[in-house]
Amino acid sequence: MFTTSRFRAPGFPHSKFLQHSDHDWKFNNTYQYNLADGDCSKSEFVVNESERLCKETHERTEKYKLQVERKFDQRIADVDHWRKEGDKSIARLHDALDKLANLKLRMQKAAESCKDPIVACKKAMMQRDKRLGVDMVQDKPQMEIQKYHIFLEDILAVFEKTLQEIDDQMINDRAAKQRLLRDITDKEAALEIDTHASSCRPENRSTKGFKFDPNLMNPEKATLTLADWERTTRHNIEKGEREVKNSWDFTPRIEEMFTRTYNDLTQQHLRVIHALNDRIKELSEAQKNLEQRLARVQKQILDMEDTISKLEQTMERKYPSMELASNRMEGRRQRPRHELCRDSVDVELEEEVRNLSLSIHQLRKQKSEAQNMLRKLEQTRLALQKDIEIKKNSIYIDQEHCLNTFANVNHIHH
Repeated sequence: MFTTSRFRAPGFPHSKFLQHSDHDWKFNNTYQYNLADGDCSKSEFVVNESERLCKETHERTEKYKLQVERKFDQRIADVDHWRKEGDKSIARLHDALDKLANLKLRMQKAAESCKDPIVACKKAMMQRDKRLGVDMVQDKPQMEIQKYHIFLEDILAVFEKTLQEIDDQMINDRAAKQRLLRDITDKEAALEIDTHASSCRPENRSTKGFKFDPNLMNPEKATLTLADWERTTRHNIEKGEREVKNSWDFTPRIEEMFTRTYNDLTQQHLRVIHALNDRIKELSEAQKNLEQRLARVQKQILDMEDTISKLEQTMERKYPSMELASNRMEGRRQRPRHELCRDSVDVELEEEVRNLSLSIHQLRKQKSEAQNMLRKLEQTRLALQKDIEIKKNSIYIDQEHCLNTFANVNHIHH
């Protein structure tokens, strides 16, 4: 920039300090002016550009900060909305579980109440197996008791199956509730994180030693998309609502079941009672008729015994006359010579003997017939007495065991 001139002024001694010419001086001034002016212009541009850039970056920073805060607010509101929806679904699931628990308890009591009537049916059938003779019949009470027993067994099986369905539904409700609780817990944690992050403001100075990690700009592999997140959240809530609906559907079905089974069991119980009462009346009537016949037979036995006695007495009264006639005939055989003729006395004696013999024969035959009749009457009397005892036994079984047993059965509308 500076050059040493070869020109030297005449007449003056050479000085080591006068190394530049006037032209050099002027050129150097002009150069410095231009350099300073250029640098100042560039500096002014840099200052203006820096101010513009500072303003622009400040505005952009504030803009994005506001956008981020709005997004935070929107995200917090969105997460809070789904958290509240989850809380509502959990509350409904809790109510559904309480209702199912109450239904289960009622169903258990209803199933338990079927066991005593089943025992009563078995006991009644066992007692009725102790009936005797012709009374061991498949009568109406027997059929109604068997029908009652089968009906109770079927209802008990339905109750036990329904109890299993309630247990399965309660498991589903708890699983849905657990998923929602886990989801809500995660959302509460996310809300806490986002609320804290949203409330944070930039400090005047960055933390000493702060260094931005570029890896933060790379999303984690396990990160869900917003659509996946909303779909998962909605799925959990919809799953919970479906389980709530399924739980609520149990109530009308079980209430209808309780009403139907109560009415059916009560009616069948009454049919058994009525059948037993009718059968006891029928047995009592049959016993009364048999006792009337027995009294008549016993009277006939006494009459028959008297008749036999009369026949025997009548026969006994015939023997002296027969003996007399026989002696007369034998005595007349002793008449001498021509006096031993067949006269009218012989004829009458013979006729008398024949009549007496015929009478004794007829009386003996009648006595035999009367004795046979007496034996038959005795057999009939024994048969009637046995049948009466059978009827008494049947009445005792149906009255004391069966009717009293079923009278203690009481069906309750659970």
